[in-house]
Amino acid sequence: MMKKWLNSLVLYGVALVFLGLSAISLNEYFRNSQLISSHIQLSAWSLAQLELEQQKFFNNLRLFQAGAISHKELMLSYDMLWNRLTIFLEGDENRDIRSRFHADKTVGEFFDLLRKLEPAMLHLQQNSSPISQLVQDVAAYQSRIRELMVLNFTGPEASKQLDGIRQSQRILAFNISGLVLSGCLLVFYLLRQSRRYNQLALSDPLTGLANRSAFQQQLKLTFSRRQRGLSALCLIDLNHFREVNLTLGQAQGDDMLKRVAQRIRAHLRQQDMVARLDSDDFAIILKDLDSREEGLGLMRYLQRVLVFEYLAQDKVFQVDVGIGVAFMHDVVSDDDIMLEASLALSEAKRSKEHAVALFEPWMSEQEHRRRELLQSLRRLLEGGVVDGALRLVYQPVYRLSDQTMLGAEALIRWAHPHYGNIPPPELIEVAENNGLGRALGEWLFSRLQFDRDVNRVTWPDGMTVALNLSPSLFHAGLPDWVAGQLQRTGFRAEQLVLEITENITMVDFQRSKQILEDLRQMGIKVALDDFGTGYSSLSYLRELKVDKLKIDRSFIHNLHEDQNQRMFVMSIVQLAHHLQVQVVAEGIECRPEELLATELGCDEGQGYLYARPLEASHLPGMWLVGNPQQALH
Repeated sequence: MMKKWLNSLVLYGVALVFLGLSAISLNEYFRNSQLISSHIQLSAWSLAQLELEQQKFFNNLRLFQAGAISHKELMLSYDMLWNRLTIFLEGDENRDIRSRFHADKTVGEFFDLLRKLEPAMLHLQQNSSPISQLVQDVAAYQSRIRELMVLNFTGPEASKQLDGIRQSQRILAFNISGLVLSGCLLVFYLLRQSRRYNQLALSDPLTGLANRSAFQQQLKLTFSRRQRGLSALCLIDLNHFREVNLTLGQAQGDDMLKRVAQRIRAHLRQQDMVARLDSDDFAIILKDLDSREEGLGLMRYLQRVLVFEYLAQDKVFQVDVGIGVAFMHDVVSDDDIMLEASLALSEAKRSKEHAVALFEPWMSEQEHRRRELLQSLRRLLEGGVVDGALRLVYQPVYRLSDQTMLGAEALIRWAHPHYGNIPPPELIEVAENNGLGRALGEWLFSRLQFDRDVNRVTWPDGMTVALNLSPSLFHAGLPDWVAGQLQRTGFRAEQLVLEITENITMVDFQRSKQILEDLRQMGIKVALDDFGTGYSSLSYLRELKVDKLKIDRSFIHNLHEDQNQRMFVMSIVQLAHHLQVQVVAEGIECRPEELLATELGCDEGQGYLYARPLEASHLPGMWLVGNPQQALH
């Protein structure tokens, strides 16, 4: 900021000097012009005209004496000289010259002479004695006025005038030199600032990398020129950056982006271009590649470099990225290459095995599939269709100590007419990425009401139904929204268990605490789903105030065969019980897993051992039986 103010101050200073010198130079120019004009007017014009009229009168006297001109012509020259003398002696513009060299006395005496001669002039005759005397008298003053002319142009006063003119000219020349110099400085500074602003217009102010505009220019340029080797476009996206930014604040988020940018630039070749497109999105244009393997190798190496721990405010976050790569020789336009690299990036972020994905044709087919799924899902949700391709199935939840059924988890299923059964994670991804999370949540409650009223699934007292919330619903207005849905559908708050993932709560921890507290105050139970798969620590449980903690199925699978898994599950159970939180073991598939989960203290369990997800029509029978072993028979 200080540098910016200094640059502005310098610019304004140079501009003021330029304007000041311009004003001074203009003033000196007019002053110099006035001096020269005055000098010419007073010296070359006033005296010269006076001497000229005197000479004409003298010559006319002699011509009249010789009989060469008439008396009328003589009187005309007499009148002209009279007027010239009057103007010289009385005019304000001649005041200065009258005061020099006793010009007023000399010219005055000559004027007095003319006035005395006026009667004689009126009756003057040729070859008379008065005319001879008149010629002598006028001739005497001719030399004196000539001397006055010479003194005016060569005397001290004339030198003073000329010195004044020369001094004014020197000042004018100095000012013009300063004006030219300051003008050059101003032009230089403006050009420099223009280059700087052009650079700022094409660079990202936070990271110093090229921005989106510069990237697009370079991408078009790369397509317009033939390259020596292969070129590739690589798009990079930070995982979980939004959570870090909201948890730690924008300043820490910006610091993380700077570190990522530095690592990217430091581990690329000189000819490669790096740009920050938006938020945590970066782009790289690789040039002069010898082969595809070289480009992929560079990106895999960069991906490993960008996996590091970021420590801030006594919290540690694991930084990692997804990278999508597309080679330019496969496409014909910059729009095509952006689309392919974007599809590859999406695949990299979805994949749990490959953080660097190379575009393949099947990705376009997948994108086409997602677009069709989106259109179909939007029609179902916005059309309020509750008995169509979307439906709910229910997986029972049992108390492990006596295997009594406590309720069921509602799971969404989608039988698409063209693509068949759509996996729930893909359905949720399509809804969340396209602003349909709220509509999907409303559909869940509507379908519960439909199953209750049409499929006659009544929920007995004490039986609960668990719903998985979309991440986009988890905001400050969630409690009011849930209250509205309960009122609309007629369900009671104590019948409902809302399941959220730990990653959702970490986006804004303080806000999450308040949301969960408001829900529990309404009588709604809250379960923390898939615990152990996110990046939160066990200490967060102390503040979150949840009712249930669901251990992810990956920690229950083969629990009886892995000592480390048993120690992990036991630690979770002990901590949860200390906080008066019940523990649910997900994905129990065999008796040994059930027995060990019970032995380790898990309170509830669900999984294929008890029942697969059931259609709504099968639930009433489960309510009546209550025991999973009896239900199996």
